[in-house]
Amino acid sequence: MITIEEAARQLGLTPRQVYRRIAAARRELSPYLRRGRNGALVLDEVALEILRVAEDLRKTSGVTVADAIVEALKEYGTNGNGNGGNPGGKPAESQRRASGKPAESGDLKRIEALLWLLAALLGLVAIELAILIAAQWK
Repeated sequence: MITIEEAARQLGLTPRQVYRRIAAARRELSPYLRRGRNGALVLDEVALEILRVAEDLRKTSGVTVADAIVEALKEYGTNGNGNGGNPGGKPAESQRRASGKPAESGDLKRIEALLWLLAALLGLVAIELAILIAAQWK
């Protein structure tokens, strides 16, 4: 979860601009918004990605902020309740490429590293098991 200020830095906007974009689609973004420390509004990664796509659409297509958010929600595959037509709620690959942002977040990279570690450990267990079986056959 990130604050409005952090989202503004990542999107290249002012905190006020981010807040206005959230206010324009409050109902649709509400599943991805929470209250943080001291009641501050915080966004999850899904809300940030929707805002990022909307901002890219607004800049490239020249549509209004509200229309850009509606289009971003369509592209993201959500209907405002946390699920939608796009499996996993991920933006279309073409949209991700157009935004110029990497598809992976820090959390995904951390999960990938943990999966590699798990695979390595399972490999070591398999080798140990093979050694034990070979020792039993002698």
